[in-house]
Amino acid sequence: MNRFLVCGLAGLAMVCGSLSMAAEAETSDTIRDLVLGKSMEPAFSNTLANAQTGDPNAQVALGNVFAEGLYGIPQNDSEAFRWYEKAARGGNSMGEYLLGSSYEQGKGTPKNIEQALAWYKLSAGKGFASAQAALGNLYSAGQGVQRDPVEAYKWFALATAAGDTRAGEDRLKLAQAMPLQDVAEAEYRAGSFRPVTGTQAGRKSQDDGAIPKSMAAGFFITPDGYFLSRLHVTRNAQKIMVKTKDGLLPAQFVKGDINSDLAIYKVAGSFSAAPLAMTTTPGRGSVVSVPRFNNDDWKAARIVGQSGVVLGMVPKTADTFQVGFAHPGENAGGCVLDSTGAAIGLATFRTFLPQQTDAFVPATTFSSLKRLFSNMPVVRSGLAPLGKQAPVEKLIEEASGLLLSY
Repeated sequence: MNRFLVCGLAGLAMVCGSLSMAAEAETSDTIRDLVLGKSMEPAFSNTLANAQTGDPNAQVALGNVFAEGLYGIPQNDSEAFRWYEKAARGGNSMGEYLLGSSYEQGKGTPKNIEQALAWYKLSAGKGFASAQAALGNLYSAGQGVQRDPVEAYKWFALATAAGDTRAGEDRLKLAQAMPLQDVAEAEYRAGSFRPVTGTQAGRKSQDDGAIPKSMAAGFFITPDGYFLSRLHVTRNAQKIMVKTKDGLLPAQFVKGDINSDLAIYKVAGSFSAAPLAMTTTPGRGSVVSVPRFNNDDWKAARIVGQSGVVLGMVPKTADTFQVGFAHPGENAGGCVLDSTGAAIGLATFRTFLPQQTDAFVPATTFSSLKRLFSNMPVVRSGLAPLGKQAPVEKLIEEASGLLLSY
């Protein structure tokens, strides 16, 4: 036998000897030919070794090598598809997206839009922006699924939030042809989305215990259950609840503004709502009311009002003022109501210590709500009107709630 061929076969045996029998059996003719032909660069050799041992990220990388013809390797769509499929079946979100793209374009496999849709959904559900944009395109065009502009807008919005500028352009084009109520519904769906990982999909949350991870006070701004509170409280939340005087109710995130830390949530049902005075700048010395409650016993906490006074705007901050209390009682946070019962701000959750003789809480005005309410006509049209609110003490008790994050 030719001496060089013998050496080549010996080199192949050394590479394959470190692999499992299953991986060795799956080694394709293309890979074997590359090894025998001594065309393996170190970077490719490492990628190949890791991919063969089951590393999903290496499998995606190896698929890209064949898809693009890198490292002097001939471009091969079938081999790229094979490695994308391995990564996807291992739960890799990029692999799921690339496998879906292969099915959509018919690269390395017969074209199959239904399979593309299925793999895009798995990847998009984990928060992978490219899959979300691709899913938006399928719903927008009605490919492999019934055309659904609302669902398309939702996926474009999520991809846009992750930095996909093309998806942002597609969302705007879609919105121009949609009724306002459909845009509002799409925004609601996007706000309610929570990504899951492959290990969490289909499993019960590990944070479903009785004690919430974090909480903040808030209040209803529409009679049909739109609730205003803080954004940071529900980041990475698996479950959101709102505690009202009637008990615990499930809630969904709708939309938030990171600059003001304000967010809108939706609770099913009918509620008393406080009207918003979005253009009011609190005057120094004006009397206001803020909810108080006992955080140490939040399950049994009864929200009632306490009086305070505006100390003034906070220097070098935007839209922030302070409310002081001569005799603070337990915790304060939530809606800041003026003497007419109009909400002029949202106070930060704060625990008052028993030894304190006075205290204050920072609060945020509602000037930033104009940004938050953009493309939300359903919420804007449902806001409680000014001038028709209940007495301040009753309104605080009935419209206030605790936002709980699990």
